[in-house]
Formats: sequence, structure tokens, C-alpha cells
Amino acid sequence: MNIRQQLSDWRTNKLDALVLNAASVPFRQIFTDEGLDTQWAVNYLSGFLLTHLLMAELTNAGNARVVLVSSDSHYCTRMHWNNLQSEKFYNPLLAYKQSKLAQVMFAAEFNRRMKEVSGITALVADPGLVRTDIGFKGNSRWMDMFWKLRTRKGRPSESAAEDILFLLEGDEILTSDHFYWKYRQGKRPNRFALDENQSQQLWDISMKMAGLADSDSSL
Repeated sequence: MNIRQQLSDWRTNKLDALVLNAASVPFRQIFTDEGLDTQWAVNYLSGFLLTHLLMAELTNAGNARVVLVSSDSHYCTRMHWNNLQSEKFYNPLLAYKQSKLAQVMFAAEFNRRMKEVSGITALVADPGLVRTDIGFKGNSRWMDMFWKLRTRKGRPSESAAEDILFLLEGDEILTSDHFYWKYRQGKRPNRFALDENQSQQLWDISMKMAGLADSDSSL
């Protein structure tokens, strides 16, 4: 059942919150039917597209929030404009980092463009290292072993979920100068996310990749 159908069943056209938490870390590169790198498509572009498709419902809510679940790994990279989808060189962890930086840049640019006119606030949740199965969904025994060792120090998924709920429910969030949050504390993100020229460039590229450039150029 799609989101609009669910809202219709609930007899409402308002969507108060949208949490973008889909993620993938395939050890070997996999492309979608559209020819997109899976990490780029799942971790970043799908959320970009879904947010745009639900703009009317989010705007109808008045003070809706879009929460992107990112990672502090976004601090350790930059946008590789000549290799956005790892066509020239694929490394699963490098591709993951870039997709997470793209999320943060999207949130920053969305707020610059849309927050005042739509009432929607884009927020980024950094849950830290969480004990999830994301690293076991790839195609490598090496990755399975690596993830099993790494997540021993991770926090329970319930704790990470509570941090996301904090961003969805806290009144102080909407008046804060921060849009990037870790452990319920506002933080300054990677400097590239605050570079308006780069964020605008990513936005324009993403609009074309998502097939939105011609259909909705106002966003």
C-alpha cells in the first residue's frame, strides 16, 4: 500500500513527518534497472525523490518534518563530481560516505529553498554506530565478518529510534539553528554541506537523475 493510499484510508491529506532511513552497503557494485548505483539510489536519491513526490501532503501539515538518517562518516569525504555513482572506481565504504554526505547537503539545500515557503523542516539524525543487519545484506563473507565485529560496540536500535523520535516531537527543534543532530545535540556538519554552491549543484544533478527537472522545476 502506498503512502497516498494510506493517507486516503485515514481520511486526511496531511503528512506530519517523513523519516528517510533506507540504506544499503553492497560489497560489490550493483546497478538498478535504471542504471543507478544501488548505494546512491537507495541511500540518497530515493529519499530525494520521495520527499518531492510528497511535497503537497507535507505542506498541508503546516509544520511537517523530514528526517534523514545519515552518519558521521559523512565528515570523512567530499563530493566526487566526476564519480558520483562510483562508475570509475567502486569502494563500498567510500560510496557509503558520499551517499551520506549527499543526504546532509540535501537537507541544507532543502531548508534554504523550501522551509519558509512550505513550513517543512529538513533534519538530519546521526544515530552513531547501531547494531543493525545492514552489513549482512551484502554479498561478501568478508563484509559479514567485518560488520559482526564492528557492531559489537554499537548501540541498540531502540536507542537510535528514540533519538529520531526526539527530532519528530521536540518543539525546540523547529527554533534551533541546527539541522544536524547526534545524540539529541545539534552539531555542525561537514563544511561541504554548508557550501551553497555545491549543495545547489547536487540539487540540480539530483533533479535530473530523479526525473524531476522538467516536471517540477520550481523546487
